Amino acid sequence: MKVSDSENYLLRGIFQNFYFFYLRSMKKTFLLLAIFCCLTCVKAQQQNPFILTESSVQTDLSGYLFSAKNIKFKQEKEIISHINDFKKVDENIANFGNNNDENWIYFKLKNQNTDNKRLVLLLEQTFLEKADFYLFEKDSLISKILLNDTILAKNKPFSHPEFSYPFALKLNTDYSIFFRIKSDPNNGTSKALLTLFDESSYSESIKFSQLKFGILIGFLLLAVVTGLLLFFYSPKHIYLIYVVDILIVMCSYLSNYGYFNGTFGNHSLGSAIFYQSMLMFGGGFQILLFRYFVVLPIDNLRKYDKVVLLLSLYFISIGLANFILPISHLLPSISRISLSVLLILILSVTLWSFFRKENVSKIYIVALTPAFLLLLYLLLSSLKVLPLNHFVFAILFPISAYEIIILGFGLVYNFAKEKEEVELKLSEERRTVAQKLITTQEQERQRIAQDLHDDLGSTLSMLKNKLSESNETFDNQLIAEMNYADKAVLDLRIISHNLMPVLFLQKGLKLAIQEFVNLNNIKNNIHFITSGNERKFDWEIELSIFRIAKELLNNALKHAKASNIEVQLIYFEDFLYLSVEDNGIGFLNNDHEIKGIGLKNITLRVNYLHGKMDKESSDKGTLIAIEIPYDANPKDKNPSG
Repeated sequence: MKVSDSENYLLRGIFQNFYFFYLRSMKKTFLLLAIFCCLTCVKAQQQNPFILTESSVQTDLSGYLFSAKNIKFKQEKEIISHINDFKKVDENIANFGNNNDENWIYFKLKNQNTDNKRLVLLLEQTFLEKADFYLFEKDSLISKILLNDTILAKNKPFSHPEFSYPFALKLNTDYSIFFRIKSDPNNGTSKALLTLFDESSYSESIKFSQLKFGILIGFLLLAVVTGLLLFFYSPKHIYLIYVVDILIVMCSYLSNYGYFNGTFGNHSLGSAIFYQSMLMFGGGFQILLFRYFVVLPIDNLRKYDKVVLLLSLYFISIGLANFILPISHLLPSISRISLSVLLILILSVTLWSFFRKENVSKIYIVALTPAFLLLLYLLLSSLKVLPLNHFVFAILFPISAYEIIILGFGLVYNFAKEKEEVELKLSEERRTVAQKLITTQEQERQRIAQDLHDDLGSTLSMLKNKLSESNETFDNQLIAEMNYADKAVLDLRIISHNLMPVLFLQKGLKLAIQEFVNLNNIKNNIHFITSGNERKFDWEIELSIFRIAKELLNNALKHAKASNIEVQLIYFEDFLYLSVEDNGIGFLNNDHEIKGIGLKNITLRVNYLHGKMDKESSDKGTLIAIEIPYDANPKDKNPSG
């Protein structure tokens, strides 16, 4: 169907009207959207005041802080006109990173208590060239406090090593607070650790903080004493290294928490350079501690030790250069980079040893892991990779103290282990010496007994035969001489038996002691008691036990002046019990028994057999009891050889 010109004109008019209506609508829409965005941005930057109530005792002002840099003004009262230059701080700490600019903090306050409010704002930092506080009531500057790190603690509004600012707020009045913070160039990261207190809670908080700090310092001093005692009992360099490392940590925190600065100002011990030097010294000594605790799978340990020593000397040299040389802007950067590299190096080496399943000390890993994680977090936060949190600075010193204490336990553990190994080695050496001595004694006794039997015994036998022949020739006139010869032969037999008892070698310990008791029971009242199932030792053990029993019995007979003696030999389940008890004069009146060689030989043999000896003595008698374990078996030796 053909459209007429009038219809075509009508359609064009409708389309044009619709098009213009659409354009006007879109313009209004974009305009409304732009207004909405602007309002949203304004709302996002809206600086709501922190409302003080009765419950507002302590706060870190998280969510209420705004920051800016390098605000320019001619008069301080103009500061408030720069409010729009501030941007909201998304973290609970204003972290400015590594810069030495004039950084600003701003927040609003409003008092809705029932009366006026006295407050204290605490800036928990030390090395600041500027720490200026400005209080505005509405648009008027009503108070300012200008502080820096050259002012001693006694000259600050509160005698506190860090920065505290007292001020008062009227009821239902709006206030604005501005902070200008400029960090010392040697301090590194610039940040603002702000906490708002009411006046009473501030005093309590400071006392509690000082108490915690004092307790931690006390723990470190205790660790110093422990290290010195370890060095006194075992003079090794590692204990002195540990002590010096603790003292460095103490100096670092006394400096970082402002105690040196509050006393000396920004000079020598109170300076940021001194703090940087302590960090570098700590890095150097930490390398030496690492070498002691971590054993690497390296064949050439001498080269490893040289590398460790050179690294340690490097850090100590940088620390000295920080403190002495006047290139203050270069060395702190070198120090921070060096400490970061050291952290990565120690972590890498430890992980490498761990994955190779080498003997990496668990104590070192347990001690250093929290410190490693914390330092890594601080490094990343200084680069603004991670947000900086207030609680990190509260646990910084406790983690260092924890590291020192755990490493101290590690040193004590290693000291005890080394002492045990030394004692074990000495015990084995004493046992070896005792074994050689006892074996030599027995061999010498055996030789003497053999010589007496072969030489003197044969001579006495020949003499007895000659006397017998002569007695027949002289009609029995040599009876007395023959009796002396018989006695000499008997005495020789007894001496030979004591030197090497034939019955002992044939029938064992119990019968040998029984025979010796019977032999000496002719003129003395001696009782021999034995019980339990007899268990055989090696011949050398039984011979040593026989020597002990014989020596104890001889002491009771010769020195104790006893009229009644009891000998017990009891076979218990785990050990052999031997005792000799008499009613003699005791040790107190008989120094010979204490100092004589007999008791020393007994002690030597008991220790050689891993036995235990108890002595009880008074003027009414003496009891010596000995326990010999059944596993006290040295290597078998032939009694004849």
